[in-house]
Amino acid sequence: MELVRGRDRLADLEPMPFSVADIFESVRDIVRPIAEEKGLEVRLTHPDRPFRVGHPVALNRVLLNLVTNALKFTDEGSVEVSARVTSPTRVEFSVKDTGRGIKPEDLPHVFEPYFTT
Repeated sequence: MELVRGRDRLADLEPMPFSVADIFESVRDIVRPIAEEKGLEVRLTHPDRPFRVGHPVALNRVLLNLVTNALKFTDEGSVEVSARVTSPTRVEFSVKDTGRGIKPEDLPHVFEPYFTT
């Protein structure tokens, strides 16, 4: 898998074992200065069985991007990163924040290229 723009490698071609807890801690360590500067809490909730097989580099990049955006648009409260096992081979990741959110009228346009509010 490669990124389209810069052709940078997003993930190794073969899945590999990794720790969800380690990925979460890595993301929190990177965003900690932003969160502390804004007085925000970053909470992590990972599954009981934190070792999985997948693409840890890609997961780290995606979570880091989502958490950074959540912190950017949150002025008070917290950002929560969680993982929930949905089947023996799948984990659902989510990032929730107490930020201002997206205006309901803008929701249909969220995935349009170059949409700005």
